[in-house]
Amino acid sequence: MRTATMVASLTILFLLVVGSAWADEIKISGVHNCCGACCKAIHEALGKVEGVSDVTAEPKKPDFTFQATDTKVARRAIGAVARAGFYGKVDDDKLTFPKRSGVKPGKVTRLSLVGLHNCCPGCCKAAKDALAKVKGVEADTLKPKSRKFVVEGDFDGAALVKALNDAGFFVRNAPKLSLDHVPQLSMQGLAAALGAPEK
Repeated sequence: MRTATMVASLTILFLLVVGSAWADEIKISGVHNCCGACCKAIHEALGKVEGVSDVTAEPKKPDFTFQATDTKVARRAIGAVARAGFYGKVDDDKLTFPKRSGVKPGKVTRLSLVGLHNCCPGCCKAAKDALAKVKGVEADTLKPKSRKFVVEGDFDGAALVKALNDAGFFVRNAPKLSLDHVPQLSMQGLAAALGAPEK
């Protein structure tokens, strides 16, 4: 009886170890991480995901690992890092960064993007360097600490997103402003809103 109990306990222990071993090996590489603020943002993003632990991100190092209790948690963790404006490669074929940028392949003359991690001049320079590698890009409105910017020229939108992804940044197409919900103003109301003197 004692032997059977010991065998059962060892079997359960083995299954637990095998089932969780993959999490110890999750590695994200190629993430933009130029300073302490970048690193802090990565830790904060992963810290909000229940089931994630042992994040090894350090400033100025593009690669790091973390542990997750299961695959679903790992996917949520990667999604959290992307929402924080970072992009990288995962060493597990079942886990990838989101590719839903909303930008379709093809030539465009103007593209509005949001979501970029851009905490300092170093982030801004790295992103601008990536934009400069895209054929046809002529100008951009990117400034430090701004997560939203516009790129102009004659370029392939998907190629531009890929260039930013390769530089370790996640971006998505900026949603278009809908005026359907804006109430119509009378001429008097419009004048008042614009600060014009009443007649």
